Amino acid sequence: TEALRISKEFGATSPEARVAWDVVEEMDSNDSSAAFTNTIATSAKGDYFNQVQSLAFLMKGAKEKLSQMKILSNHLKDLELNDPSLTQLGEDSEKMRTALAEAKAAVDIHGPHSPEAESAW
Repeated sequence: TEALRISKEFGATSPEARVAWDVVEEMDSNDSSAAFTNTIATSAKGDYFNQVQSLAFLMKGAKEKLSQMKILSNHLKDLELNDPSLTQLGEDSEKMRTALAEAKAAVDIHGPHSPEAESAW
């Protein structure tokens, strides 16, 4: 099943595998019948549900990291404002400034929770 695939791909003790097996457990506890009238449809629904749950879990982790990245970029901006010479320290500082400017522009144009803004961050 999908839970087995996720366990193999991410590891049996990974958060993704735990979510997948929790979903399997939940589905098993909600279904009291031993026989399904349409196993193909049920299997597709189960697979779809598992994938949606896994995606939701991954998105939650991505949003947490996105929040941390925004905090860090704001802190860097404050440091640069206090001492502009700091921008010369990193060899990739120009790339970083460009990426930050593009991410901030995406937030301004498309909104902070838009796919474009999240992708830019």
